[in-house]
Amino acid sequence: MPSNTKLLKEEFKKGNYQELLRDIYVDENVLEYQRERYIKALERFETLYGEKEVEIYSAPGRSEVGGNHTDHQYGNVFSGLYNDMKIDEVLIAQVGQYAENVFFGKPCGLMDQMASAVGGLINIDFKDPKKPMVKQVNVDFEAYGHSLCIVDTKGSHADLTDDYAAIPEEMKQVANFFEEDVLRKVDKNDFYLNLPKVREILGDRAVLRAMHLFEENKRVDEQVEALEKGDFETFKKLVKASGDSSFKYLQNVYSNHEINNQSMSIGLAISDVVLGNKGVSRVHGGGFAGTIQAFIPNDIVGMYKETVENVFGEGTCHILKVRKYGGMKVL
Repeated sequence: MPSNTKLLKEEFKKGNYQELLRDIYVDENVLEYQRERYIKALERFETLYGEKEVEIYSAPGRSEVGGNHTDHQYGNVFSGLYNDMKIDEVLIAQVGQYAENVFFGKPCGLMDQMASAVGGLINIDFKDPKKPMVKQVNVDFEAYGHSLCIVDTKGSHADLTDDYAAIPEEMKQVANFFEEDVLRKVDKNDFYLNLPKVREILGDRAVLRAMHLFEENKRVDEQVEALEKGDFETFKKLVKASGDSSFKYLQNVYSNHEINNQSMSIGLAISDVVLGNKGVSRVHGGGFAGTIQAFIPNDIVGMYKETVENVFGEGTCHILKVRKYGGMKVL
């Protein structure tokens, strides 16, 4: 049942929900921050709407470790208020994708929405986009002595829609060459046998992006296998290979319209220098601007954080935990 905003604020201030917050957010170090965050949200609600009965919901962000820009090609990766929690996570994600595609004009795939809706570390196969296969991958990064860090390189996403849109469009053009609508339906061997003709008609960037897609799908399966075997070093190598492919072949680390603005490239270069062969970094998400991701041994996380924040500013390196819940009703 909904609770009054005033009552909820008092209960949060008393620390009544600390165990609930610990269950959701995992990291002991962020519990006080989260408690204050909920209080401020309730206060802001009251400022806008007055003291009322409310329900509180939470949804996580997402961090992609493999399958960069494969979801829109049917590849591999990774409602309670109105629907009484009767709509499953897949449909929620599909509704979110529809909203982005139709109302915001962003030609995105379904990965981000699925990851946030389901929660945890998941493997998603979009071979049938109407019924994507979702597999939970049980892994405890703490058991391997590593932290997941996301670094905000302060690049702006403004005016990058055309850069994002060009990726699925060029992949679709390659698929259309083989009389298919997406690359997942194209035989990989046929693609390589016809590569000279595809280059001649569609140009080299489209070919390189298609090559990324074919090899990235295979890497996703290898990442899942490595984690299930407890082979974290192989997993890290595959994360690095995925990032390298995104940089070299998918070409989504910086916009060719802004060649002097390569903050993500700087972040990746610094990470390579600082981490050496101990950790790995890669482009995070859609690319072109924004954040990079790194898996770092716990004993050098402090040094890494200090180094990158010296470049991008205090508070730009976020040390994350993988929570087990996706979108959920909190209270």
